[in-house]
Amino acid sequence: MLALLFAKWTNLNVGGILFLMDTTIIITALFLIRDIKILYSLIIVSIVGLLACIIATFQEIKFYVS
Repeated sequence: MLALLFAKWTNLNVGGILFLMDTTIIITALFLIRDIKILYSLIIVSIVGLLACIIATFQEIKFYVS
């Protein structure tokens, strides 16, 4: 929800904002906890951010059916 608000205010892609926010949190946790298993979360966040970016891009394209 927070990423949607930032996207509305800044006219940036939701997927990119979601990726940046989640990546910041995970990298902070990696430095604080120092467990290598947190990198798995970074892989999942990368996949979800990429998919959200693709879905948001397709949502902006208008398809006309005659």
